Amino acid sequence: MKSISNLYLRWPIFWDIIMGIITAVIINKCLGFSTDKFKLADLQDTQKSFIDTSISLAGFILAVLTIIVTFKANVGYKKIEHTETSIELLFNSDVYFTIVNLLKWTILELVINACLLYYFRIFNSYFLAEINLSVLILTFYLIFGAIFRSLYVMFIVVNLGAKKMDEEHEFK
Repeated sequence: MKSISNLYLRWPIFWDIIMGIITAVIINKCLGFSTDKFKLADLQDTQKSFIDTSISLAGFILAVLTIIVTFKANVGYKKIEHTETSIELLFNSDVYFTIVNLLKWTILELVINACLLYYFRIFNSYFLAEINLSVLILTFYLIFGAIFRSLYVMFIVVNLGAKKMDEEHEFK
């Protein structure tokens, strides 16, 4: 299981796009999902919701990344064995660079997602309903992939703090 998550986290945007495309093809072709059930206004409402979600999440994750980078600038370098708090442990380990990299690519993914949705929203009438639906399915995976990675980062930080507290209790 760990190797699957490592493979996903190495190229997360790629895997989100692949899963979105596969799901869109399955829904549109294999399941015979009819876009006749959707009105153009419904697709546009969903696009607007996804745009708002992408921009909001990108802003929130950008704020988190800014806080992490700012705190890192105020924490001096120590060897991992000599760290006293979980914050020092986080900022002086390789986990810090993993977290920053994941958050950076997540922000980029969400901004690209919003731009893609804006494009399809503006030129909505020029595309077939199947294409608009496929884009919504793809962007759904991009948004929830970003949420998944953000939660993963949060769990890394929480587990790192818990691990440091367990080590402190062992030595007392």
